[in-house]
Amino acid sequence: MGIISSLFNSFMLPRKKAVLNINKLNIGSSVIYFILLLFIVTFPDFIKLLINYNDQFGDIPRSVFFIQIVVFYPLQIIFLGLISITSIAVIGLGLNKLLERKLRFALLWKMAIHASTIPLFLYALINNLYSVNTYISVFLILILFFILYKIILVFPKPKKK
Repeated sequence: MGIISSLFNSFMLPRKKAVLNINKLNIGSSVIYFILLLFIVTFPDFIKLLINYNDQFGDIPRSVFFIQIVVFYPLQIIFLGLISITSIAVIGLGLNKLLERKLRFALLWKMAIHASTIPLFLYALINNLYSVNTYISVFLILILFFILYKIILVFPKPKKK
């Protein structure tokens, strides 16, 4: 399954067919999908930084600024994104226990990546049109956990012996 179909299935979450299609993905393609998703979401901020170089960062040499923006900014975004997804998957493990399902951490991690698609796009849209405040951030996080909750419910409870 390609990146476009992953994106399509991520927008269709928490429908059962989308969950099952994402379940078939390997973890490597999910990580590549997430990195591309982060790139798309943060690209407008990247452009704003480049445009506002003279206004905000005029005292930093241009070569140092571009190294920081081209190398360190994407690495920082990827690192923070992976830490966030891992934290969400850990909370998903707690939901998994509460809902009495038997899902592995790797599957929850992959599902957290895909469940974050809608909130990340909403964040980028709101951030570029308005400004994001605490209430909007909490609302987007609640959307993410609601999607993850519904995804966990798609999987049946294990049969009692």
